[in-house]
Amino acid sequence: MVDHCPLGLIDSVDIIHLICSQLAEDLRSIYSLALSSHLYSSVALPALYSHLSKFPADYDDEDRLAEDPTAYTTRLTKWSSLWKTLAHSAITPRKTTINYAAALRVLNLRDLCSLMEEFGKYVGQTARTKFFEDGLEEYNKTRLLSVGKRNNSIFDWQNATDCLTDLIVKETKNVTILIRQTTLPDHLHLWLQNTPSLEALQLFSGSTLGDERVVEALTGCPNLRSLELYYWQPSGSSEDLDALFAGFLRSMVVGLRRLVIKNCRPCFGELALSALAHYHGNTLTELEANDLQSDCFYSLSLASNITNLRSCVLYVDEMVRFAEPEDKFAVVSEFFARNTSLETLSVGIVATSRILGTALPNLHLKHLTITDTVDEVIPDTFWPAISSQVNSLETLILDSKDHFLEMKLVPEEMLKAICLLHKLKVLAISAFFPLIRDEEVGRITDNCPDIEEFLVASPALSDFTLQHLSKLKRLRTFNTRLVSISFH
Repeated sequence: MVDHCPLGLIDSVDIIHLICSQLAEDLRSIYSLALSSHLYSSVALPALYSHLSKFPADYDDEDRLAEDPTAYTTRLTKWSSLWKTLAHSAITPRKTTINYAAALRVLNLRDLCSLMEEFGKYVGQTARTKFFEDGLEEYNKTRLLSVGKRNNSIFDWQNATDCLTDLIVKETKNVTILIRQTTLPDHLHLWLQNTPSLEALQLFSGSTLGDERVVEALTGCPNLRSLELYYWQPSGSSEDLDALFAGFLRSMVVGLRRLVIKNCRPCFGELALSALAHYHGNTLTELEANDLQSDCFYSLSLASNITNLRSCVLYVDEMVRFAEPEDKFAVVSEFFARNTSLETLSVGIVATSRILGTALPNLHLKHLTITDTVDEVIPDTFWPAISSQVNSLETLILDSKDHFLEMKLVPEEMLKAICLLHKLKVLAISAFFPLIRDEEVGRITDNCPDIEEFLVASPALSDFTLQHLSKLKRLRTFNTRLVSISFH
């Protein structure tokens, strides 16, 4: 640290490096520092781009921009300058202030894709023309659209996005996170060849992962440990897609630590689960699978190698509603129980009480979310299992996809279990008998003094609830789904 070094041994550049390292989350201040002088910009700009993780599309309020044409134009101009700077630094790195593309750690092509989509709108034509000037003309891609007997030339935003990326990735050796939104083939393997430091890959469609060139390119990414997909492939039979995904998991040369699949149907079945457990079970610490098919869910008995999960999110296809023998629930319960390092568990599954009731006493969770599957009523005998988390649980969310359940008074066993969770910081109850009254709120606030966020979907509250809430010294937000109150 500076305190222990003679000032004579520290030049101004070293000091700026230290300042920038301390301002890692304050990009506005780093940008202001970059504008102060050419010397400081040579240090501040690389720090700015290396810490760039949220892009323009992550910040904008679309409704406000739609109502304010001036704000829209200003936003599009600034947004364009970010990606134009990256493109030009890849064309002629020595002619820009720094090699912006080389400084990137996150290459968010979803943001670039969103910008190109804006260029396809009538209001974005002027910004599009200016963007593709000064050496970027060849990336202004168009295609013919047949309307009746006429062929109209329109902006091809997907092709433009991927071709611009082909240019930018020539300088992205330091990128650790790659986010792709487009679905065109013949590009991903080229990008992977230029991102040897890649640690996380996020794809809207995993269709190109079946490409042998992509599989080969991934061998040059020895640090890749995280894979996130919205879906695997847009067509094909369930059996084919499950086998293809299983083949891809087998082909990976490194063990995954994180796998997220937002839409599991129909790619993630028994074959893929078996491959995941066999080839990645010892390294996997985070698993998220949404719209999981019931056969795959009950086949968790095949995943005996998955024992080190710290975070698990499993949601079964909500259209599946039928009785199963008890032994099927038992193997799923064993899957959760043997992952004793679990800290975060979020489930929307059938037979919640029978599966989690026996598994929870083996765990020490910090965050638990249960989404009611509607086809069952959580029995009173389940709630003691929740209270087994008394020494660790900080977040408890009891939710439902069906918010028109019959309202009944909260069961006494449920209330007792919640009142034992003295470490709770977040409590949300919008399912299972959500008719909580002032009295129940009072009991909860008396026993859970550290609550910071509190949600109850109940119309049975009065001003007395506010008196109870005054006991919560750390409360920031109270929400009844009817009204939200923020405390400062």
